[in-house]
Amino acid sequence: MQSVRLEEAALLGPGYPNPDFERFNYTITYLHGVDGAEGDLVEGETIMVKNGMVFNVRRSDKS
Repeated sequence: MQSVRLEEAALLGPGYPNPDFERFNYTITYLHGVDGAEGDLVEGETIMVKNGMVFNVRRSDKS
C-alpha cells in the first residue's frame, strides 16, 4: 500500500492542478479507506491509500 499527505491529496481536486498553500487552505475528507477508514486529512498527517478511496478537496482563501 502507498501513503498520501495533504499536499499530495490536494493535487487530486479538479481545478487545483497547482495547489497554492501560501494563499489558500485546503480541506480534504476521505471515505472508503483502509479498513473502512474515513475522516479529515490534516497538514502533517499521512494516511494509507487503497483503490476505491474517495477524496473530497475544497479550497478556501486564507484570512
